[in-house]
Amino acid sequence: RQWKAEFHRWNNYMMDWKNQFNDYSSKKGSCGGL
Repeated sequence: RQWKAEFHRWNNYMMDWKNQFNDYSSKKGSCGGL
């Protein structure tokens, strides 16, 4: 199914973005969630 592949790709993209954001936040030293 096409939509499943698209969803999987989008999900991976969001996870990657969240990981980068968390890494940036922890490097900054801030301890506040979104």
